[in-house]
Amino acid sequence: MYILQLPKEVIVHTLEYLNFRTLINCSETCRSLHTIAQNTPYLRYNNELEIAGLIDTGSVSSLSVAERLEQLETIERNWATLTFRLKVGIPKPVGRNIWEFFGGVFTLGTSGGRGLSYTELPSLTRRTPTCTWKHDDLGVDIREFGTDPSQDLVVLIEVPTGPRADEGVYSIHLRSMRTGDQHRCATQPIIFCIPQFFLPGGVPEYPFVIQIMGDFLGLLFQTLIEYVVRTEIAFVWNWKTGQIAVKIKSNKPFRRFDSFSFISPRHILISTHTPHSEFRPTLEIYDFVFPRNIVNPPPIRIFEFPVFCSGVAVRSTRTRSRSDLSAEKPGHAAIQGGRPFVTAPTARLLTVNIQASRVVHGLVEPVDFMMFVHHDSLLDGIGSPGPILVPWMKWGPNKTRLLRMRPNSYPWICYIRGTRFVCMERTTDLPAEQSHIKLLDFNPLSIKRQLKLSEVESSRVTVTTFSASEPTVIDQREDVFVETVATSLPYREVLSVDRYPYEAVMIDDDCFIGIRRGLMSGENGVEFLYV
Repeated sequence: MYILQLPKEVIVHTLEYLNFRTLINCSETCRSLHTIAQNTPYLRYNNELEIAGLIDTGSVSSLSVAERLEQLETIERNWATLTFRLKVGIPKPVGRNIWEFFGGVFTLGTSGGRGLSYTELPSLTRRTPTCTWKHDDLGVDIREFGTDPSQDLVVLIEVPTGPRADEGVYSIHLRSMRTGDQHRCATQPIIFCIPQFFLPGGVPEYPFVIQIMGDFLGLLFQTLIEYVVRTEIAFVWNWKTGQIAVKIKSNKPFRRFDSFSFISPRHILISTHTPHSEFRPTLEIYDFVFPRNIVNPPPIRIFEFPVFCSGVAVRSTRTRSRSDLSAEKPGHAAIQGGRPFVTAPTARLLTVNIQASRVVHGLVEPVDFMMFVHHDSLLDGIGSPGPILVPWMKWGPNKTRLLRMRPNSYPWICYIRGTRFVCMERTTDLPAEQSHIKLLDFNPLSIKRQLKLSEVESSRVTVTTFSASEPTVIDQREDVFVETVATSLPYREVLSVDRYPYEAVMIDDDCFIGIRRGLMSGENGVEFLYV
């Protein structure tokens, strides 16, 4: 029987089993199937989700498929044209200068150093209003913290005092963001940790990198003590059981762990470099679920960078990736409510902020880059036999894009979400307090779509698409790399015509977060622009 002779309901039900690419191919075979695919909200919704790199959470039953489709198409169109439906400003932060914006919640350390205040911003996709709450005294002298609103989790790093300070023991408290009490899923509410070594006279001052992914908590200790051989160390625990998963120590003299990120429910990535030119910076992947050893397991993959010229000193290679994979599981909900759709695990981007310098005519000149690569490109082939060391030419030219870009003003800026990256761009014709918003989208499906000219013109943006046949080239004559480096990961650049008084900008599910200049002194230090 010819398929079009079947009842329409049967045809639609059959097409629901097809993936995105197969459905597209099927709809191109005849006008009738094309009409069915375009006029059936469920099929269109699934199609648009795949193109946008999203998945449906199933957590907002009050929205019909048609309503979700309309919301999704509006948001994707507004991302592509930087069209904002709502602008919200919040008053200047009052408290310590430790804060975080994650999962739609703005968290600030209070002035006494023992409390936290929370502001969950309104969300157009979640249809939730602003909600604020505060814990003045959590009973802990907070050195640093990290949050995961999808699990109602805040991790508090306590400043060691008394006997624990003499022993170099840090206390890691696992609390509820909502109540401030011990988290109900943590069987061991405090994890005790001795980072690496003890120096008489007090506990070393560590900067921390805190990452949370599902049941796992990662913590990277980085020393600030320059008169000793630096030794960074990364821990991963199952925070629900308190059991350590892996403990990885930089095991070469002067080798530095610059940052780390969860890149899958099983793997972490650590970026490394050494000031000595004979060692290249690397990205190293470790298995923390089934490691060969708990202490210092060997990496399962090492990605090399291109070779820098001898006169270039690499200072750091900091990675950034939204590791909130726990929030992306269908059925999980943020503190105030769930989202209709969230970033798919396969639609994630990793950035590497490479900071280096060289001496030109007696003056130190910064040499800064931002590298972009998809998670899937780094995880491709993991688990199958193959070489551990991957030379730059085997992965870099086709799977990355290396752009000249200044580092962000603040290291905690969340400038990446899914496959989108955002930054401020100031041109020479603008005053110091004005900049343009620039969005880079590395979603290979969405950038193939041609935007309507009327949409681009009415939204006051300039749009440029860079295909794989238009590589970014850094010539060896620039004396940065030993050989010419060309990278060709496709992306689309959207630059606002309008100017904004922001020093930096962050990105979340459905909004930009503008950080005004003089954040701690301005009346509205943070503004939210909703697409």
